[in-house]
Amino acid sequence: MKEKIKKNILEKVISKFKFPLNMKRIGIDIGSDNLKAVAIDGKDINHYLKKINGKPIYALKETLDEIITKHGNEAYLGVTGVNSISLSDVLNEKQVISESIAIKEGIVFLDLDIKENGEFAVIDIGASNQRYYEFGKDKNNGKLILENYNLEDKCGGGSGLLLEHMAKRFEYGSIEELSNVANQTEKTIKLSAKCGVFRESDVVHQQQKGTLKEVLAASLYRASADSFKTILSNGMIPEGRIILIGGLSLSKAFVKHLIDVCKISTDRIITPKQGLHIGAIGAAIY
Repeated sequence: MKEKIKKNILEKVISKFKFPLNMKRIGIDIGSDNLKAVAIDGKDINHYLKKINGKPIYALKETLDEIITKHGNEAYLGVTGVNSISLSDVLNEKQVISESIAIKEGIVFLDLDIKENGEFAVIDIGASNQRYYEFGKDKNNGKLILENYNLEDKCGGGSGLLLEHMAKRFEYGSIEELSNVANQTEKTIKLSAKCGVFRESDVVHQQQKGTLKEVLAASLYRASADSFKTILSNGMIPEGRIILIGGLSLSKAFVKHLIDVCKISTDRIITPKQGLHIGAIGAAIY
């Protein structure tokens, strides 16, 4: 019964879109914790961000209602993200775009500096998992293709949700505050890189020993970077640009430790201002 109600809610809001030829474009990236959306009209991009709180369908409805109120209903709608499968029965298959394609299209649309050979890597650190993509040019037609993909989604070892949880445990107001505290020291201690549960247990043990909060905060980001390194086939990232996206790409503490752990030169790193919405942008224009 609940699924039928959800489907009816979606069908009502999605049916409002008319899809004219000269249309605005709306992209939705439904993650595990946040819904990111964009409304693109020519060169203008309007951004939306909403917490899902375990209810992706209702978060989507509220976002689309807001977009329709501001931009009208004559628009193309494309959807991507880990929760996009929940929309497969109310959208046609061309409107649901894989995350790798959406990311690639978003990068191309934003005209990021990926150099002439077109080979680049993407590190996507989200709320519940870590993803690593390698893109290159097809030798036959010169188009960008996905050449390698790795995913880490077990036990939340390197995820943003774990860091949000630990920020609350330390009584900080936000994950941003935790990142700022982590940057106050270069000292770290070894925490479990494979499992979020074990890592939290390590932190509790260290708190009981009197380890400083800033050291624990820095160590959490270090462990998240260590966790990412485990998904690389040989622990190394091939030469070329590296584009950081996802919520943790905004954390200076995480980026600092990622660069150190993976031995990346800073001139290879690109952190787009719209990195949080890059999947939504790609879904909109694909």
